[in-house]
Amino acid sequence: MITHNRLSDLDREELSEQLHPLIEPSYEDGWPLIRREVEQATDLYRLWESGDIHSFFLVAWHELEVEGRQRPAVYMGLSATDSSAKNTGRVRGLYARFIVDARRREDQLGMNVICWGTAATPSSVHAVQTLWTGAEPGVAGAYTEEGAQIARAIRRYKGAERAASEHPFVLKNEAPSTRYSTVERQRIDAVKEKHNFTLLDDLGVDEACGDRLLLVASLPGTVV
Repeated sequence: MITHNRLSDLDREELSEQLHPLIEPSYEDGWPLIRREVEQATDLYRLWESGDIHSFFLVAWHELEVEGRQRPAVYMGLSATDSSAKNTGRVRGLYARFIVDARRREDQLGMNVICWGTAATPSSVHAVQTLWTGAEPGVAGAYTEEGAQIARAIRRYKGAERAASEHPFVLKNEAPSTRYSTVERQRIDAVKEKHNFTLLDDLGVDEACGDRLLLVASLPGTVV
């Protein structure tokens, strides 16, 4: 069963304690991450099995100023699934439910929604590139001028200004206190090797240094 809740209706500290066990195996210390993500989120999607939380997906709706124009945007935040179901695609059911809800909201607003997030793993990048539309940067790191404008707007929103030599979608030292566990790093390396995934390495995104790749996309079926 999939449920959707507004975070304003939930106790955030209690929620952090409920969600932490799902991310604990993947991080050296997941507490700062889960508390930070829960604090900024506006909505939560959960997959339940036998009364337990099997997967979750946090998102944060907000407005983003792009080239002097206010546009609706949503931060696609932390998602996780039970360690026994890693790489099975189970969490994608939550993404699909979110997309349905977001499309409804987009129709109500009469404006296209900017979907964005940050990633340091091939699985996260692949999910956005396959489930959303017009994801940037592309497979080879390419991006459009409009994509770069949105990336710059997000960087301003986050307070992450770009050095002249950096790729506009590369966020250096974005998450300095977040470190993957040894087991998770081994899993990430295995996925990279299996699928010959080199985008993060090609762009100089080093998870060990807290680097992240900014991803921007549209909801499926929309035109930016």
